Amino acid sequence: MNYKGKSLGIDVWREHQEQWMRSGLSQLKYCEQEGIKISSFCYWRYRILSEEAPKPPLRFSSLESTQALGKPHITPSIQMALPNGIRIGIDNSVNTSLLNHVLSFVREL
Repeated sequence: MNYKGKSLGIDVWREHQEQWMRSGLSQLKYCEQEGIKISSFCYWRYRILSEEAPKPPLRFSSLESTQALGKPHITPSIQMALPNGIRIGIDNSVNTSLLNHVLSFVREL
């Protein structure tokens, strides 16, 4: 089938993903054979895999202020005020893995 110039629905792209995996062909060869753009195939592959990937449950934890723990108060280097009223302050010594997790969560809001 040749799909050039036509908009395909997600169900068609899921079917293409399944057919490609069964074909044994490279993605490029499969797309050439089917008459679809490799960029569209890759975009939909990423989108479908992202939707199907299980997402871990998100939880909030309440942390005590460093001031309350007898440590000196640190002014955050970055402050975010979210539309729901939550405020997040981050200093420059934050663990980058933790920061990435927080930012991933914020993107979902």
